[in-house]
Amino acid sequence: MKEELDKYALPNAHAHKSMAAVKRELHDKFWVVGVPPVVFSEDPMVSLKSEFEGIFRCYSPEVQFSYIKPLSRVLVSYPDEESGQRALEGLKKTEFHGADLKVQSVKPVTIGERKLSLPAQTNRFFISPPSSPPVGWEPVEEPPPVVDYNLLSALSRLRKPGEAHEVLSGTTEAPSIVVIGCEDSAAKGTRPNISSARATETRIPRPSQ
Repeated sequence: MKEELDKYALPNAHAHKSMAAVKRELHDKFWVVGVPPVVFSEDPMVSLKSEFEGIFRCYSPEVQFSYIKPLSRVLVSYPDEESGQRALEGLKKTEFHGADLKVQSVKPVTIGERKLSLPAQTNRFFISPPSSPPVGWEPVEEPPPVVDYNLLSALSRLRKPGEAHEVLSGTTEAPSIVVIGCEDSAAKGTRPNISSARATETRIPRPSQ
């Protein structure tokens, strides 16, 4: 697979050409991404290669195609810059048998520089955050804690466990609500006081003798 990809990567390696010459040469080349697998089929009964190439031949009959099946993309090369530019602009959004073909221009890659260039200034912060915050950054002020005074007031009015506390007074239309606090028997290590009273069974009536 690497040998197949290197074969198509050679036109982009221009060590002996100027950048201006490389850009002029690459204006007539572009990638077609998202090509359906049926285009790469070797079976003439199934392959849609002729129909696929017809989309690009309307801009120039001398167009050439380099099929890269592992990446599902095709390198399209036009004989001149004018036809390549027209095809690049006219085929930005093309649908082919349910697949959306994406056209991407070929970016020049030179082997003159042996070092990687720095990314754009706006993107460096996302790659490696600096030790100091960026210009204009301000800390977010935390809001004060929320204190529910109604809850505190209700808790302060609660009486000792076992005493009744009227939460809501009764009216003519609704009964009152009374809360009776209970002791935490689990904290004292005692078992809760559960009544052991049993329901009295109804005696079976017997006929009088």
